[in-house]
Amino acid sequence: MKFMGKRTIRLTLLNMAIGLFVPSLLWADVTVARDVPYASAQIAKGEKTLSLDLYRPANGCANLCPTIIGVHGGGFRGGSKADRTLSTLACDLATAGFAVAVIDYRLVGDSPSLSQTDAQLVERLTVGMQLGQRNRTAPPEQVAAALAAFRDTVTAINWVAEVGTSYQLDKDRIALLGASAGAVSVLHVAYAQDELNLAPSADIDGVIALQ
Repeated sequence: MKFMGKRTIRLTLLNMAIGLFVPSLLWADVTVARDVPYASAQIAKGEKTLSLDLYRPANGCANLCPTIIGVHGGGFRGGSKADRTLSTLACDLATAGFAVAVIDYRLVGDSPSLSQTDAQLVERLTVGMQLGQRNRTAPPEQVAAALAAFRDTVTAINWVAEVGTSYQLDKDRIALLGASAGAVSVLHVAYAQDELNLAPSADIDGVIALQ
């Protein structure tokens, strides 16, 4: 499926620029369901409920909506699904007929709990994790959070596959959208899911990685 043509991309960039300053002028035809829980995940203090904000066309879709899962940036240390740029983009995509689920995920401050299997995978998931000074690798807690973010993104995909039809989401038409650290997460899912034997329960049709 062709998710976005050139015209859609041009309109998206224009609407993002306008919407950052005068959001009330746009997206009257978008509905947003906030804080929808999609999983519980292990952290140092026990369990954390992970939630998402779901943006959909106000009038729904003719059948099921092609779905985009959005993952915010923040260096795996901060940020949230309320990220202004990502939510602006989600609104614009919803006006074009897509459903967009922008997720929260575990961060460094959560001290995500890793299983022994997860710990063995950390080194293999450090592609793109050279941060700060040149040739300086990311600290272990940040790499662990990156792995947790990867896991949580896969979990969100599985959520769409399992219960998405209740929200008019099409599990057979899913794309991933990530910004900054979120881009790292969605690229990990795209390139590493087969190698790591963590294939989500729905196929991914496309990936958009924003710096």
